[in-house]
This record gives sequence, structure tokens and C-alpha cells, in this order.
Amino acid sequence: GEEPAAIAVTHWGKRKLAYPIQKKEQGTYVILHHDSEPHRLAEFERIARLDEQVLRQLTVVNPVEPRAGRRAAAPRSEEE
Repeated sequence: GEEPAAIAVTHWGKRKLAYPIQKKEQGTYVILHHDSEPHRLAEFERIARLDEQVLRQLTVVNPVEPRAGRRAAAPRSEEE
């Protein structure tokens, strides 16, 4: 199968958490942008939850343009 490709990794470094998590006051923030198939997202989240070093994780899915071979939805009119 196709492996996810990391597009960009941004390290924000160690920062104070908004509130304590597991009695910890600071955490290391990392933003990972990757390109992968939607069915791989659940596995990525499962692995992050099982990793004891990951206190919290948030996944945000950006809308993407349709890939070649897929039809885009027809634009809606203002009357719809």
C-alpha cells in the first residue's frame, strides 16, 4: 500500500500547556502535515494514542482538491 508522505514538520519546541495534563505543565509541540489516504487516518490516531510520550494529539483534515480521475461535486447555486 501507499505510505503517507510527510510534507512538512514544524517543531514549536517546549511550551507551557494551557492546563496540566497527567501532572505535566509543559509539552513539546509538533505540527505534522502529511498526505495520506483517509483510511490511514484512524491508524495514525491509534498509534498516537498508544504512545506514552504523546499527551494529546489533534487531527485536522484540510479539504483538498479532487485528484485526477475523481469528479468534483457540482457547485451549488445561491438558490439551493
